[in-house]
Amino acid sequence: MFPRFSPDGTQIAFTAQYDGNTEVFVVPAEGGEPRRPTFTATLGRDEVSDRMSPNNIVMGWTPNGKNLLFRSRMRSFNDFIGQLFAVPVEGGLPEALPLPRGGFANYSPDGKQLVFNRVFREFRTWKRHRGGMADDVWLYDFASKKTEQLTDDPAATSSRIASGTTNWGR
Repeated sequence: MFPRFSPDGTQIAFTAQYDGNTEVFVVPAEGGEPRRPTFTATLGRDEVSDRMSPNNIVMGWTPNGKNLLFRSRMRSFNDFIGQLFAVPVEGGLPEALPLPRGGFANYSPDGKQLVFNRVFREFRTWKRHRGGMADDVWLYDFASKKTEQLTDDPAATSSRIASGTTNWGR
């Protein structure tokens, strides 16, 4: 699931379940034996069919092709909160990005910024739904360590619920 070509087009990263739990894998684009860069503990809700989606979902690659970006719930006590991590393509310890939560994300071409959603797409809360399923978009700058909200759509209620920024009843 969630296949992503490397920047040079020679490899494909994807999410799969080969050994029981859901992990990140890399395979040459021309085919071959998949390699497993991540080794995380199986969560109680780690099934592919789970409403909250599988764990360790590949989001993409760093622009230099040395690291994989993926979303995981491996350090979260809450199934509704995912965090973004980078792991070397060859494997190793995943490093959490300096964000408290993250959904879908992508690096800028120079790798200095990251555009992301704070709530992952699978978090479908329909309570007080006012239309649209678009999550707000945020931008993180690695040099300044600042986060900027790029969109502010009042209909994006799911991101308001998860971030605690709703002002219903006021």
